[in-house]
Amino acid sequence: DYVETLRLRLREGRSFDPRLPTDREAAVLVNASLVRHLGWQEAVGQQIRYGDVVYTVIGVLEDFHYAAFNTAIEPTLIRLAAEDTFAYLAARVQAGTALQTADDFQAVWKTVAPGAPYNGFFQDDVFDNYWQGRAKSRQIFTSIAFVALLLSCMGLFGLVSLNIARRMKELSIRKVLGASLRHIVHQISRELILVLLVAMVVAVPASYLLLKALYDAAGGYHMPLGPAPFVITFGVILLTAMLTVAAHVHKAATANPVVALRDE
Repeated sequence: DYVETLRLRLREGRSFDPRLPTDREAAVLVNASLVRHLGWQEAVGQQIRYGDVVYTVIGVLEDFHYAAFNTAIEPTLIRLAAEDTFAYLAARVQAGTALQTADDFQAVWKTVAPGAPYNGFFQDDVFDNYWQGRAKSRQIFTSIAFVALLLSCMGLFGLVSLNIARRMKELSIRKVLGASLRHIVHQISRELILVLLVAMVVAVPASYLLLKALYDAAGGYHMPLGPAPFVITFGVILLTAMLTVAAHVHKAATANPVVALRDE
């Protein structure tokens, strides 16, 4: 009753009947991916050789995930196994009775196999472990991005400091000749914005290709990469860069020009 217990959806044909010797020995269910892969128009009744046995397809199942959700669903066939090869028992229980059912299973297990540990678990635990792993990966990437942003801001701060120190006399002369505060800030920030724009032109295509390669290697399913993440990221970087150097730029723009002009 595996198909019925897990509520796998039958597209065509029928499920297994353990009472039929032919189903136990030479019948298989296949998924829709296998039908598409082999290009069958009518799958029920087709035959597949697996090892030394020729199996007859009795039904087609809708595609279902049997591995991690980011893994592409591959062509799959299901056949009945001998009872002495069973390794797992899957049970679907009524809502509100899961804990009691688990206790009942454990009690029966102790009478059937008292010397073996009981390793029962809920499917929710499997899903939770999967999503926790994804959350940890997200935390790792977020931490790496934060460190990269911090290092970039430190380098940018040093670049702006050197640029301002190199141009202090020029800026002071502009102020003496009547340049406004807005003009001075524009002169200092123009080079910074130009550097960021050049970096964006180089970084966006490179990051898109690298992320696409990473997603393709990580699994068969992922969200498409649209422009929004890159626009938001560049906006955050630009805002962070401006905040990083704002105090330095303001200090240079409001400094007394006499001090800089006297300095040899």
